[in-house]
Amino acid sequence: MNDRCHNPKNTSYRNYGGRGIYVCEQWRSDFLQFVRDIGARPSEQHSIDRIDNDGPYTPEKFRWTTFNQQFQNRRCSFYVKGHYLADLAKQVGIKRQTLRNRIERGWTFEEAISVPVHTYQRKSNV
Repeated sequence: MNDRCHNPKNTSYRNYGGRGIYVCEQWRSDFLQFVRDIGARPSEQHSIDRIDNDGPYTPEKFRWTTFNQQFQNRRCSFYVKGHYLADLAKQVGIKRQTLRNRIERGWTFEEAISVPVHTYQRKSNV
């Protein structure tokens, strides 16, 4: 967390420190304060997460989350009509990227999830 926010040589720096995300000074200077503020890790399936994906790591913007919750909080997660696109794609049986392409091309939500995906076959040149 500290390294990716404050070390320009870290490979993830551009996605954290390079975007202005930082770790609050009280945590950077006092690891025990960090531990007191966050409490014990609920389980092996939990890791640290910022509530506001563009905000700093501070006590009021910190939480423990599961991998699935973190995945949905990523900048690349696409949220449509109260659904994460990845979850919606599983529910309707259409690839996530297909749904995203449809929505970005101006399809209505209802069209995007209900129009069947066609498999086109190349015509032979025989």
